[in-house]
Amino acid sequence: MSDYAKKTIKVVLSGLDNAGKSSMLVGFKRMYGYEDEVHSLKPTLRIDYYRRNFLNLRLNFFDMGGQSKFRAMYLKRKMYFESIDLLIYLVDIQDEMRFTESVKYLSDVLGVLEDIGYPKEIPIYVCFSKADYEFIKDNPDEYIARRAMVKKLLRTTFPEYEFQFYQTSIYNLYTIIHMISNGLRSYLDGYNEIQDGIVEYRDKTEIIQAILFDHTGLVISETFNPKSNDYDLENKIDRIISGHLEFFGQLEDEDLDITSIRGVDGEFMNICYQFHLYNDLDMSEEQIKDAIKKKKSGNPYYANYYFSIISSLDKSILAENQINEINSKLRDFLKAILIDYQKPRSFVEE
Repeated sequence: MSDYAKKTIKVVLSGLDNAGKSSMLVGFKRMYGYEDEVHSLKPTLRIDYYRRNFLNLRLNFFDMGGQSKFRAMYLKRKMYFESIDLLIYLVDIQDEMRFTESVKYLSDVLGVLEDIGYPKEIPIYVCFSKADYEFIKDNPDEYIARRAMVKKLLRTTFPEYEFQFYQTSIYNLYTIIHMISNGLRSYLDGYNEIQDGIVEYRDKTEIIQAILFDHTGLVISETFNPKSNDYDLENKIDRIISGHLEFFGQLEDEDLDITSIRGVDGEFMNICYQFHLYNDLDMSEEQIKDAIKKKKSGNPYYANYYFSIISSLDKSILAENQINEINSKLRDFLKAILIDYQKPRSFVEE
């Protein structure tokens, strides 16, 4: 497959040592069964690199080690911060004693970005990492106060920059996927059309949440009814979605095709549909089989896609009655984005 249609996006994970950068990247890579690896991680030496494709994007992740000697090296060699498309800066929300040090390092990083002409209108993603459910549950007021303190400090100290704030936990994978996906959406062709289609479906069916994932687990588009102030409820919904992500990862690793999975969790019905784009191509049966075998080689047109919905039990039948219509729309939208990938190289006539 030719890479000519891909746009390269540079994503940098920055922050102090022990802020959770490597753990975040491990969860993002593995999708499931990563807990033992996270617990045995060693400090990152210099920089770890990771590549992944996302529809028409080629993603290059740079996990920048947070030890003081490496932080000093990055600041002296400005090339590390050149051509950044998405900067994610991690703050360990459980380590209040290092907030000042963390903000000071971010100040140094922003100084480098200013020197190299980084566009200030591109948001900087500040991630409150280690926002684990048990920690917040046991310390709700303290957690809220810590977040507010860091937000105010950053906005006051750096008023010319736009910050977007997220809370993530390695024990709730969706919080990580959601944050990274949000940062990539402005680079996705065709996003608005997909988003409009999913919002229309949400309004028709009164579902709680709908999410379109690619085969790597990244979120292409999502919509949800206004969130409540009930943290337990939000955490429960996020954990349902994280369970879907783990299941996707297993399906991809084992190369399994399904039609749908569904489950009931208390008052919620959660359903996930897997679909493809290549079914209606003018190809022989053998060519289709060959294409399916090669879908892991990187051609996004032949990959699996997943549409996940969460609804209240009394709205689930209405949501399912509309599913064929929305799935058909999503296929059309994705085909328009991936028009350059419809024909594998092996099928192109010499």
